[in-house]
Amino acid sequence: MTIPVYLKQSDQDPEPRDAVYYLLTGDGLFINRQAPFFSSSVPAPGGPPGLRRHQAWLENRFPPIPGPLFERVVGFFDLVCRRSSDEAIVMLTWHEKRGYDVMVPEQRVTGGKWITGQHIPLRIDYTVPKLPSGMQLVGDIHSHGPMGAFESITDRQDQRQLPGLHIVVGNLDLRREPPDLFATIAVDDFAFEIRNPLSLFEGYVCRRPEDVPPDWMDRVRFTSTPIYAQSYGAYGTERLPARRFANDR
Repeated sequence: MTIPVYLKQSDQDPEPRDAVYYLLTGDGLFINRQAPFFSSSVPAPGGPPGLRRHQAWLENRFPPIPGPLFERVVGFFDLVCRRSSDEAIVMLTWHEKRGYDVMVPEQRVTGGKWITGQHIPLRIDYTVPKLPSGMQLVGDIHSHGPMGAFESITDRQDQRQLPGLHIVVGNLDLRREPPDLFATIAVDDFAFEIRNPLSLFEGYVCRRPEDVPPDWMDRVRFTSTPIYAQSYGAYGTERLPARRFANDR
């Protein structure tokens, strides 16, 4: 049995005469029925029968980020972590002629103390700077200070505001090289995890805090709160939904 599919383009669209049909709307796919004693329209549990299945996918074509640039960024995160065990962020940009660069926005980093007295990074508030002509924003890189490289609930919410490449650097206090990394590419409210985040970089050796421009640290304001528990949801214990990996089809 073939079930027809209609598009809802106006609230004044005439009602189809079919006993059963699919209606594709701005709120998704619905299955509609005209029965002797009722009419109904409910969300469809799947696509129309007879169509092949499909799943989300993404092919990563970001060029490798130059190692020296990332060494300077990790050096910046290292200075912030040594200063107060806090996190920080840089915006990843692409110039049509010069390739990758980073911009350090004005940012306020807030930390707090857990019941053990340990200082924990909580959040970053920042304003994306205006980009010069020929430059576009393609993602961000931020640190978690002494915490692990993972995707927090706040990180996932932030991805909705900025499609592109999102890289997290963690466990900076352990001094491991390369540092712990987590990366996703976000697009259309969906994020794809990068299996090997180190593959995003070319020629990284080690963090270089001595190469960090002095004005980068000048753009960071440090604040703290005495009660960490109030903001624990920024990291949270909620298990985030499973997601697909980039380049898996």
